[in-house]
Amino acid sequence: MAVEKVVISIKHNEVSKVKNILYNIFTNIPKIDVNYDEAGDGVELEFRIPSSTFERVLTKFYSNGINVLAINSQTKSILYGLRNSQIFSKGGNSDLNENGEIFETKFGNYEDVVSAVDKFVNRFGIRDKSKFNMLSKRLSEFIGILKKDGMIKKSKANDNIPILLQIASSEKLKSAYFITVMKEAGNAAIEICSIYPDYVGELIIISNDRRVPNIINLRAASKFAEATLENRDKYKKDITIAKKRINKKWLDNIYDVAGFELTKRENENLEKFKNI
Repeated sequence: MAVEKVVISIKHNEVSKVKNILYNIFTNIPKIDVNYDEAGDGVELEFRIPSSTFERVLTKFYSNGINVLAINSQTKSILYGLRNSQIFSKGGNSDLNENGEIFETKFGNYEDVVSAVDKFVNRFGIRDKSKFNMLSKRLSEFIGILKKDGMIKKSKANDNIPILLQIASSEKLKSAYFITVMKEAGNAAIEICSIYPDYVGELIIISNDRRVPNIINLRAASKFAEATLENRDKYKKDITIAKKRINKKWLDNIYDVAGFELTKRENENLEKFKNI
């Protein structure tokens, strides 16, 4: 896979901001080499990303005021284009009412979600923040309904868990930067699975699914421990399966990327999971 090198120069207190930007673009963020300026408060970050995402990453950094160093002609060309582009100017001529169907869609399944995202991207692109937020809100509302119904009725859980996991692992949503929506769907699926003994084993599968955001892998593992380890006799079969399928190396690797999002209790349960 072709990759491109990116080097940025920022202040120490901007490191977390950069990581959050990358985390909202990539399910698994790239390894970052950090070089500190001993004489000042600056820090230089260097990492490599797939060539197919190069312009998108630079655009995201530029729009968030991150100083990207023009280390080669390709980077210089993209930065020059961004500085002379009008894509970040305020306002616009989009007529929201003309495209109201995108934001008024009544979602019923994953296909409805993909259709709305496709329409949004085709009509507005990926840089119209206000309309991006509008669609994100509608998708969040749909996820909330799926979660609520699934928590109330087991029959609904059977229907809704697959839809939530499709959203959480969607390449379509990922490519359009709906990472937060993917996380919401993954969290909802985890919550539903954790309250039904028949679905607790699904958490093991989610913890190993590399298509979902890393935090969902970690949270699924943590939730499995919380749901089962206090009642080992009841969940003996699921725990036996977990021992065979647990991937400690994978969890340790992604913890470096997404572990900061876990609560203290989730961290404790994650450790229990890894030591079943």
